[in-house]
Amino acid sequence: MKVPELLDGPFLTRNGITYHQESNEPINGIVELFYDTGQLEERTTYKNGIKEGLRESFYKDGQLRIRGTYKDDKQEGLVEGFRENGQRWWRGNWKGGTRDGLVESFDGDGQLEIRENYKGGIRDGLLEGFRDNGQLWIRGNCKDGKQEGLWESFDEGGNSTGTETYKDGVLQKE
Repeated sequence: MKVPELLDGPFLTRNGITYHQESNEPINGIVELFYDTGQLEERTTYKNGIKEGLRESFYKDGQLRIRGTYKDDKQEGLVEGFRENGQRWWRGNWKGGTRDGLVESFDGDGQLEIRENYKGGIRDGLLEGFRDNGQLWIRGNCKDGKQEGLWESFDEGGNSTGTETYKDGVLQKE
């Protein structure tokens, strides 16, 4: 497998395609952007002038901020975000540039806070929220971005404390 070439600018973007400004050819390879301090800010792989492959962005101190893959200029597959302290902030699956599949969010210590599912960029499926001690706090389903069906709450020990039923995002009277 050929390692992509590290490219030097200047570049020009027209109609979503990035070109070498001097040759007017679509770029193929890796483009790096830097902060004023000289620290790497972003590294993106291009093919035929569009994002294709790994893209990473970094905080000013060099710590990784976001890592993901592009296909046809859209995020595709696993995308991860990190806090400045290096702890994972979130991770999720993307398809065609939108969230699609499992997405998880984490607190500042790296503890799982929310696990939810998306379809075409909209919450759809199981959603679970967790307490600081790791115990389940709430669980329910979403459909088309709205609460749907049975939702259950839990105490700090993980014991069920009650349920509510939703239809199209509206709490139903029992």
